[in-house]
Amino acid sequence: MLLTKGLSTLDGCGIPAPRWWHDRLATVSAEPSAVHLRLWLVATPYRGTGVARRRRRQLRLARTIVLGFTLIILLALLTSQCGGSTKPHAARTTTTRPPPSTSTTAPPPTGVAVAPLPGRLPEKLSRAAAVGTAGHVLLLGGLADTGSVSSILQIDPATGNVQQTGTLAVATHDAMAAALGSTVYLFGGGETVSIDTVQAYGGGHSGVIGHLPEPRSDGVAVAVGGRIYLVGGYNGRVVLHDVLMTTDGTTFVVIAHLPVAVRYPAVTVVGTTIYVIGGQAAGGPTTTIQSINVADGTTKVDAQLPQSILGATAFAFGNEVFVAGGQTGSAYRAEVDRLDVATGRLTPVASLPGPLAVAASATLGNTLYLAGGESPARLDQILTVTGG
Repeated sequence: MLLTKGLSTLDGCGIPAPRWWHDRLATVSAEPSAVHLRLWLVATPYRGTGVARRRRRQLRLARTIVLGFTLIILLALLTSQCGGSTKPHAARTTTTRPPPSTSTTAPPPTGVAVAPLPGRLPEKLSRAAAVGTAGHVLLLGGLADTGSVSSILQIDPATGNVQQTGTLAVATHDAMAAALGSTVYLFGGGETVSIDTVQAYGGGHSGVIGHLPEPRSDGVAVAVGGRIYLVGGYNGRVVLHDVLMTTDGTTFVVIAHLPVAVRYPAVTVVGTTIYVIGGQAAGGPTTTIQSINVADGTTKVDAQLPQSILGATAFAFGNEVFVAGGQTGSAYRAEVDRLDVATGRLTPVASLPGPLAVAASATLGNTLYLAGGESPARLDQILTVTGG
């Protein structure tokens, strides 16, 4: 009875045994043989133990599944972080774009070639005015060893042959010349003093046609869009600021004022802009580069030259501006430089045969003609500067 009572619970844990367990216990009570009991216990499996085994197997299986999923997750994480994919990654190329250029370095200069023409002027001459017209270069007035001259010379650009084709009504030097159509206009100039005479030449004849608002010499005249502009100059007392415009040589309008009044500047035109380079200001030689927009009459200072230059020749091939010769202090220059008008930078591109200032200059096509000048002695040479 004690055995039966003790076995009515499992493992002495106070857990009620299942019904089949009680059925077995009843059989044991009917046959209380100890041998029989041992044989029964051996031959009869302990079903509580089988349930526990199954639970343990289920737990092991669950642990295995959880561990498997954990390993899979870890492998996925490692693959994403360490590039564990079986496909190789394409190499990544990074292109760094350079920032927009703010450099003021000028582009390579246009090539120019300097050469002498075989012809010579009839005498050594400086400070003459020149115009390129009808396929020839006209040279008007000038200063010789004997003083101002009245000759009008024609230079053949092909042969360098020089011949006199006319005579001015008034001898002059340091005058300003420009052409409209077939008429060449000569403004002011100097004899012993600055003068206000306007002379015209055409068809082999010349004469006085009018007067400037005041005496004017040492300036430059340029033709732009059917109008003539007079830039810079000297009236015998002061250096001039005003920029005059005329269409007929008899009436004049002030269209602008230079920021810096100058005489003996180098002047050239690009489009509708007149560039006024260096020259002599009221206080002496200047480094200033100025411009005049003839479309709206505005003026400004663009830059400063590295050194003052006066009596030079400026010219343009396309949109490029060049400066030839001139005088810096007491030294005469032989350089031909490309000028960056935005920065004042001068880049040497050629050399003249020797120093040269206050030469007469005119352009035909892509060739600049320089006649006479000073080195400081007066010269009778004729040079060409051709754009490449």
